[in-house]
Amino acid sequence: MARKKRRYSARDQLTASLVLVVVLGMVLMGGIGLYMTGIFDPVEATVALADTEPLSLPTQPPRSLLDWLFPTARAEEESETRSASELEALLEDIVAEERGEEEIAAEDRVTVEKGDLALNQNLPDDWLNVLLMGTDSRDVNAKTGRTDVMIIASVNLKTGEIKLSSLARDMYVPIPNGVGENRINAAHAFGGPELALKTVNQNFEMNIQDYALVNFAGMASIVDAVGGVDIELVGEEWFWINYGVALGEDYEGFAKSDARRLLTEEDMDTVVHLDGLQAVAYARIRKMDNDLQRASRQRILLQAIMEKAMASKSTLVNVALSMLPYVNTNMTPNRIMQLVLQFLAADSFSFTEMSIPVEGTYRNETVNEMQVITFDQAQNNQALHNFIYGAYYPASDTAQ
Repeated sequence: MARKKRRYSARDQLTASLVLVVVLGMVLMGGIGLYMTGIFDPVEATVALADTEPLSLPTQPPRSLLDWLFPTARAEEESETRSASELEALLEDIVAEERGEEEIAAEDRVTVEKGDLALNQNLPDDWLNVLLMGTDSRDVNAKTGRTDVMIIASVNLKTGEIKLSSLARDMYVPIPNGVGENRINAAHAFGGPELALKTVNQNFEMNIQDYALVNFAGMASIVDAVGGVDIELVGEEWFWINYGVALGEDYEGFAKSDARRLLTEEDMDTVVHLDGLQAVAYARIRKMDNDLQRASRQRILLQAIMEKAMASKSTLVNVALSMLPYVNTNMTPNRIMQLVLQFLAADSFSFTEMSIPVEGTYRNETVNEMQVITFDQAQNNQALHNFIYGAYYPASDTAQ
């Protein structure tokens, strides 16, 4: 049976033509959109993060078809201060802020002899001062790399009082043993924990002999060991925590977790429960304000950890033991447990905190092409001593 030939009306032909025009137009617009994203641009150089998956960051839902076809244009319209490429922003963050300083050559490193820590012998002995340091090095035992976290933890073992003094990492100070002036966080890179101790003691007339060093992976494990922490988020901290989590998961080897909740704008100005990776991301926030605010977040996190750890005597002992694998310290396990037991005998615990340099005593400057903080040394030494001891105890000329 012969098939009857179908005749198409003028209306059918017009409809088909319109459909064809729409399809071709969408293809053309899609091609233009891809071209604008730079996908067809030749690769001019390789980067350290090549062959990795892109970050998955929270974004606003598209408002229209044009938002789907031209996502980069919309991102630039909504935020002129953020990079058009998340990978570009990631590289800028890592290279310029976290790992941007040049590595210290082996021949430029120095050694600090045992007992040569520039101790201020005039300080009262009723407070134990420990230098807490944090680094983004993958090897917590490495004696190289800069310390992005420097906090003097002053502990009164009789009363249970704890005082936390943050040292801004960009403070421009003389580093001893012939290193010269540099940011204070470079002391560890030039001479390990010993030079960091000597630098803090010499500049701030302190008597610190003990240190504890932890990297970001270790800090995340410590936070998870205490069951997470509750922290009140301010401003866009929720966004930058999500950013830091994506950075950790996609580029720094942190495991992804189905239990980890993506934060939203509704979490602003509320108390939020953070797991280890989220807490580390919180402590690393710097782009939304400055280094002094970052130091404040680090003190808040440390205080939250301590409060969780000291919920009970058994919890404190268990947390102290669980921390040991993640911490590089010159204190022996027996010394740590002795201090823990002595601390447990205190009637109560209390926390106070401060930041060095203090308000009104510093300014941001560019020195040798570095963004640094210059400050009044004498005023800050007196402020630090008054905060810890209630009086100023200047170092004598005979202090070692």
